Amino acid sequence: MAQGYFVAPMTCPYCGDNSDGSNLRLSHHLLATHGATIGVGDRVPVSPHILPRDFVWVRRAEPDEALHLLKDGACRACGSELWVELVVEAGILARVDIVAFERDVLARQHWVTDEVWTRFTFDPPAHGRWAALVRSLPGDADVPELSPLEVAVDGAVVDLDTAESGPVVVVPDDEPRRALASRLQAAWQSGREDDPALAPALEHLRAVQRAWDVPDHPVLFSRAPTSDTPHPADEALLNALEAEAERLDAADAAAEVGAEPSALLEMRRAFLVRLKGAGLFDDERREARGRALATYFASRVRTWFLAYEQLRAWGLAGSAADPLDGPVSIDYARLQLWPKGADGGAWAARATPLLDGEDGDQGFVVEHAGGGGVRAWWRRDAGRPALLALERLAR
Repeated sequence: MAQGYFVAPMTCPYCGDNSDGSNLRLSHHLLATHGATIGVGDRVPVSPHILPRDFVWVRRAEPDEALHLLKDGACRACGSELWVELVVEAGILARVDIVAFERDVLARQHWVTDEVWTRFTFDPPAHGRWAALVRSLPGDADVPELSPLEVAVDGAVVDLDTAESGPVVVVPDDEPRRALASRLQAAWQSGREDDPALAPALEHLRAVQRAWDVPDHPVLFSRAPTSDTPHPADEALLNALEAEAERLDAADAAAEVGAEPSALLEMRRAFLVRLKGAGLFDDERREARGRALATYFASRVRTWFLAYEQLRAWGLAGSAADPLDGPVSIDYARLQLWPKGADGGAWAARATPLLDGEDGDQGFVVEHAGGGGVRAWWRRDAGRPALLALERLAR
């Protein structure tokens, strides 16, 4: 992931600065585009599976619980150290608050940065005692005995770490924890459960594994979506579709309107089928897909999404079973949205009945608007008209 930033207008408690409206910038590695910003109201692709970098997992979230992240920051005006709490609700960044470093604040966190640990100890974060750290602060909040990456074995605490595949047991150098951790590691790796003393620890490892396991397919960009929150497979799919859309744009730019080679037309039709398979044109979770396309900067794919929204608004979209089987094809050669201020719906109502004929027929229709108008180039393809390009006409 590339480095981006959380941004939020905040008032520094030390110097009072809030002049530029975004004086708080906190780095993150959540999006694929370098320099991408996330502000309040933006979607945050966050879960235990895609936010291990920069943060330490200290508490498991209950279902539907808002996710709390504590991050170190600094005022850009005076440089004062700040502790910033990010609150994510239903995948959306709901709040960004400057908080005090106190027990009740730390006790509600699910993820904290390394600096939270190194403020008190030089031990690696995964080997720290979370409960002891929180209890060392003022306040009276309840504190869990162990973090998700700690497990009790025969009265001793064994540390866990995480890999892409899930939890792993850390074997320390000191005895007796080394012997206990080695036993647990061997049982976890082999799947054997013949040591009753390890049963609670193995169940804890299985619980962590269940939290870590994710499907290897998109959960939002599919024709049977299961979540409003995209996961890494969704991002990988969008990156691949965006790259393919970029290649199509380059081929379109080199082709003459109305004289596109058949190979290019076949490429676009195949691409449309892939977009359809990704659920891009489906009603279900349409708003969530639109937010994700903006979050991941999939601008070319988002243009197809918006173009279909136009056809839907004009009553020219296909059925839910086959979104592409509408009276007007979305197979745009030079994909453009209807110009602002021009009545595309009126054009569609008047012009589409005229665009009859055989496959391969082509031409243009002019829609007059005010002192100017729009020339819409079209082609009959696969039994229905396809819009090739839109040209704004001067007064």
